[in-house]
Amino acid sequence: MDKYHPIKCAHYDHIELACIRQRSLLVELMCGEEVAGKAINVEASANKCEWLTIETSSQLRKIRLDKIAVIRHQQEGIAPLALK
Repeated sequence: MDKYHPIKCAHYDHIELACIRQRSLLVELMCGEEVAGKAINVEASANKCEWLTIETSSQLRKIRLDKIAVIRHQQEGIAPLALK
């Protein structure tokens, strides 16, 4: 696994709030892949990497926060969050 690069605190707070409110998100990764689902949890692993857990239609998926390019809320009126 490559070295983790922490995201800005304001971005972490935005993601954490999405989890608390269980928002439906469309997450675009740096590699171009998109993951749609409900924000469930944000957590840190033992090796200090931070992860977002998304509940998709078929599985729970953990996404490393420094691999996220953009988060779009599927609710109207909430602006996208560009992490990179």
